[in-house]
Amino acid sequence: MPHANNFVAQFWCALSDILAEEYRNRFKKLYEHAAQLSEGRPREAADEVRNAFDHVATAVHCVEDFERAIQDGAAADDLSQLKEKAWVNLDQAKRHLVMGSLFCLLTQIDVQVSLIQQMARTSHLESLTAEDADALQQEADSLEARFSSARKLEVVLTSARADIREEIDKANLKIAESLDLLNDFMRLYEKLRENDGGRHQGTHIGTAR
Repeated sequence: MPHANNFVAQFWCALSDILAEEYRNRFKKLYEHAAQLSEGRPREAADEVRNAFDHVATAVHCVEDFERAIQDGAAADDLSQLKEKAWVNLDQAKRHLVMGSLFCLLTQIDVQVSLIQQMARTSHLESLTAEDADALQQEADSLEARFSSARKLEVVLTSARADIREEIDKANLKIAESLDLLNDFMRLYEKLRENDGGRHQGTHIGTAR
């Protein structure tokens, strides 16, 4: 049956794309970097990738059942249900990988915030004018507010493909927001390093938790 062969080929192509783009080219790199920076295993990201591969396994099992059902002459409705279940699980796998990438970025931001806090406790920024110190403090406060917003994740549990894809789109927007935020925190850290005299008590800049 040509339409059956088309579905199977489309499925394997979609799975290959997800594993290449979402896992190997994005999640894996972000996870390894987050693990290195945090000197540990990013738990939330690890949970997401495990859930992703659980869904991959289920999706593959559905395709195998579909192929057997074709050979057994199953009814069109039964074949349609197996196809839909396979696609839903593949979409769920992608969503978990995207969420995992987001958690990796949030872990990296956590590390950067900790570095800034450490500098705030130990550095002496005597070269800063009061005006410059206020400006840096306002920047730190603004970044903290953005970080608090980025950490607010509302995950909707659904099996509707349109809703899953909407969740993926929202998570990708959060990833873009978090990348910008990470870069801004790194720039703040570099500003503090450049102005750190390190010799006596002076103006302290830091972030709250």
